[in-house]
Amino acid sequence: MPIINKGTAFSNGEQLTADKINNLLDLATFNQSATDSASTTVNSASQIVVADSGITPTKLSTGAPSWDASGHLILTGNVTNNNDSGNTVIYGGTNGNGAHIELYSGGHATAANKAYYDATEHNFRQRSGTQLMQLEGSSGILMVGTTTSPTSIDYSIFCTGRIGSLDTYNQTSASSANLIITSTGLFQRSTSSVRYKENVQDYEKGIDVVKSLRPVTYESINEDDNSTYAGFIAEEVHEAGLPEFVDYNAEGQPDALHYANMTALLTKALQEAIARIEVLEAK
Repeated sequence: MPIINKGTAFSNGEQLTADKINNLLDLATFNQSATDSASTTVNSASQIVVADSGITPTKLSTGAPSWDASGHLILTGNVTNNNDSGNTVIYGGTNGNGAHIELYSGGHATAANKAYYDATEHNFRQRSGTQLMQLEGSSGILMVGTTTSPTSIDYSIFCTGRIGSLDTYNQTSASSANLIITSTGLFQRSTSSVRYKENVQDYEKGIDVVKSLRPVTYESINEDDNSTYAGFIAEEVHEAGLPEFVDYNAEGQPDALHYANMTALLTKALQEAIARIEVLEAK
């Protein structure tokens, strides 16, 4: 870096005056051997000359940075850096598409490596147009890997990949599961109180339907799951006339079973069996 050489000395205890300061600045020189960039030079008049690849007025196009009363840095115009060689913030301000900050790695003409946050559209995406993440400013809905939200509920979060929480596995409970995931990816709490029910009627299916079910054992095709399970096949439960226990996907195909709810069927079948046993015992 250029080094300012002392031009006028002060003695200990000497009063600091405007003339002394002016003389110090007037007589200051720059150490040319200390310049560390070919784009920055010192001419014969001891003036610093900055080449175009450095900082020039053209890189601060309109207005200058300033600080507001709260200590925020305000860019009233466009601030750019057209260095194509590395990781660079290349734009902050207004650029036709609204106020945004743009980042890139490598040459800034390589669109695939660009990403930017648009303060008008409230989204973060690759410059090529492939959207990575979007935050809708009016609703607060955050979407990752998708541009369409399956709900209009404000402050919701959706993604096209997996959702993980590293410490949740260690938070155990003896309570029954109360969370389900719908075919649209929504999380819902499973409830049993009459407060959440309507059109309540007695369940009529029993022994005859139970006899048509086929209990099976199976293994999951998930490569991370090597366990063996016992249960039913969703398609077979559907064919047995029990759609009330089947969860269907967006295409209407049987996809999962509400095993907890199937206790209603088993209880009804057991009640019918008990009634028949009581009749036989009475005889």
